[in-house]
Amino acid sequence: MRNINLFIFALLLSCSVATAQITITNTDLPQVGVDYVLSVDTVTQFDFTQTGANHSWDYSTLTPIFQRTDTYTDEVPPVYDFPDATHVHDFNAPAFGPVEIANAFEFFRITADAYERLGFGGEVTQLGAQSLSNNPVDTLFTLPLNYQDQGTSFSSAEFSIAFLGVFVRTEQTRTYNVDGWGSLTTPFGTFDVLRVQTEITGYDTASAPAFQLEFGNTRDPQTIYSWYAPEQGIPVMEATSTTIAGIPTPGGIQYQDTLQTSTGIWDDVRNPLQVNVYPNPASDQLQVILEEAVGKGALMEIVNMEGQVIYEATVGSSSASMINLTTFPAGTYVVRISTQEKNYTGKLVIDR
Repeated sequence: MRNINLFIFALLLSCSVATAQITITNTDLPQVGVDYVLSVDTVTQFDFTQTGANHSWDYSTLTPIFQRTDTYTDEVPPVYDFPDATHVHDFNAPAFGPVEIANAFEFFRITADAYERLGFGGEVTQLGAQSLSNNPVDTLFTLPLNYQDQGTSFSSAEFSIAFLGVFVRTEQTRTYNVDGWGSLTTPFGTFDVLRVQTEITGYDTASAPAFQLEFGNTRDPQTIYSWYAPEQGIPVMEATSTTIAGIPTPGGIQYQDTLQTSTGIWDDVRNPLQVNVYPNPASDQLQVILEEAVGKGALMEIVNMEGQVIYEATVGSSSASMINLTTFPAGTYVVRISTQEKNYTGKLVIDR
């Protein structure tokens, strides 16, 4: 009888350990000097609203269209005014009409109490290096992070273009809710996780007082689903959705992964089409050469990070195809080339 009781106790103990809730602390967030490999997919068939206590999320069928590597440093470039930043992350900033931002950075402060975004910096067209500081700061969430934790953060930043007499102000409200815990499975593995759902709304204004002009823009609400696991640094998976005209529109999905290749273009390993796309990064022109016969040609598409096809053409294997990129904003895109039997997918960076 005593042996049976010990067996039942051990069984219950093993079950409680397997389904135990976790806590995320500052040591589980981005670490300086670590390369985080991310695979990116644009599939839309998943329902990310499913969550709760002791929930199992299975996204093992994800197939990446390209990969990238994120790295954080603790060195703040001296041209930017963020003395309290503990983590610096470079990223591709979107263009705002004719205004482009190169060599852009995000500045974070991670302490035992909170994960905060202090602001941004970058080289702005005709203005040089500029800092955009959040005041108050944008708090992603407070720490330690546990199931059913909730919070709201309001942040704002101001920026002026003095020689034009233009002033820009951006405001944002972030609301987070730790709405689930359990296990998450991706192609990279299975993890014990906390799931954080974040809702972001914002309002931007630009004014020129000398001309008595002011323009305002309400940003489309964005939802971010993030799965955090102990000692993984960044979310092991993250998915975004933007509500446009009242309709949720799925965005991209990214998850931690192993590096598939060391080249700038990641070939589709499912059924690769041999393609040479260069230069990459590109500026004004892109050259595409199919290195194998494809009969009547192949369909080429260039897709932006919102999933919109912004260029479409037929390319052949007999000669190089030249693509004019001068009308494309600087940023990251996906190149898709397909025939009836084979396909190619890769990342394209336009950098000016």
